[in-house]
Amino acid sequence: SKISCDADAARCVMTIAPAEIEKALSELAYCAFSPSFSDANIAAQFTALKSEVMNYSLSTAGFINASIDARIYAAAPWKRDSGVYPALFTKTPLAGVRTILMNIARSYYIPQNSALFISGGIQKEAALKAAEKTFGAWPAGAVIPEQIKIAPETAERKTQKRKFVISDPLFSSDLTQIVVQYTSLSAAQADIAAEAFNFRSSSFKSAVLSHKELGIRSSDYIDAASTHKNGEVRLVFQSLFEKSKTSPDKQAAAFIACVKDAPRSLSSAELMRAQQNLAAEYRMRFGDAASLMDALSEQWASDRTRQKTEPLVSQIFGVCEDIINFDAAAFEADYASEAPFVFVLVNSSVYKRFAKAFAHAGYESVTQKNGSWYTQELYKNITDENLAEEK
Repeated sequence: SKISCDADAARCVMTIAPAEIEKALSELAYCAFSPSFSDANIAAQFTALKSEVMNYSLSTAGFINASIDARIYAAAPWKRDSGVYPALFTKTPLAGVRTILMNIARSYYIPQNSALFISGGIQKEAALKAAEKTFGAWPAGAVIPEQIKIAPETAERKTQKRKFVISDPLFSSDLTQIVVQYTSLSAAQADIAAEAFNFRSSSFKSAVLSHKELGIRSSDYIDAASTHKNGEVRLVFQSLFEKSKTSPDKQAAAFIACVKDAPRSLSSAELMRAQQNLAAEYRMRFGDAASLMDALSEQWASDRTRQKTEPLVSQIFGVCEDIINFDAAAFEADYASEAPFVFVLVNSSVYKRFAKAFAHAGYESVTQKNGSWYTQELYKNITDENLAEEK
């Protein structure tokens, strides 16, 4: 079996013989709804996790990811993988971990908050019978707790602040990194855009490389990608600028201009190639039952609000249909209507030299002191409440 746990859900994937399905489902249901851990296992896992969380929060990657997620998802940054609050681990005694685990199990690891996906050489009736006999034997469970209330001013902050300069002494003084993210596009729009713009000789990359002042070595140092996480989609552009006579704030401005102009430069040939590549990718991914079940389980896990009424299969194949029947005009309009999030990463000494220029261009400074959500005064009431609950 393969078990994974992230901000979306805890997923367990098992491969079993059809004859063993009832036994396997019975054991799986027991593990899910009535977990049992030894003191030694809890101690070992908690110690390892505490070390992992602390190391990540102090790492450069942790600082960058937490800083970006805290700005893009300001309404609830603690729901992101990068937003784990280290103090909850460092200030929680080992003796209290079992109680916390059991409270989590009773509140969230319950039948009404789970889903079972089965594929393989088994009749539908047999699979349903086995599921009803094993998983169906457990009570629905308690009401899922309400989510933490968002901090005041968060919504306003999220709409007003879109440009940030992240500085740190550990960043190279010879390089400037830029990250531009769109968060309001549909899945099909983000996927098509990433596929088209990231092609080695795309019109977008050619336009960027034409700006010699950016000091970008080749198209390999320009990336466009779509990410699907927590039921949300991002279109992400990244690049590395080498030091040049042009200041980093002006380098960023030139790159952003290319990003914003990218859809208008997109040729019909580029669009067709992207559609064909993505359609082929979807057909390959859904070519067998196991891959389709995996995709369906991911879709179910990501749609935590359960607001969508259409069947999961329709949601999955609907994206493929949107790609085949892609509306370029609607994409260009949606793309142009959004002000993207911009993050420029520079060495601290470089930032000091150009601090006034960045401020004049509308950038807000981010450092280790205010990077993660739990270091910001805006969320102080939430961190204090959480720590108080653990005492």
